[in-house]
Amino acid sequence: MLRGKQERETLWNSATANEIGLNLFNQSAIKKLFFRCYKKRYQYIIS
Repeated sequence: MLRGKQERETLWNSATANEIGLNLFNQSAIKKLFFRCYKKRYQYIIS
């Protein structure tokens, strides 16, 4: 009983850790894309 609960919690913790990691990765990827577009637009305005 206790072992099953621990296993479930470990699975849940690793799942949330993966989700958090994915969210952080997606956020940084979106930021990079945004800055890339922003820089292009900025250069276009300057020139």
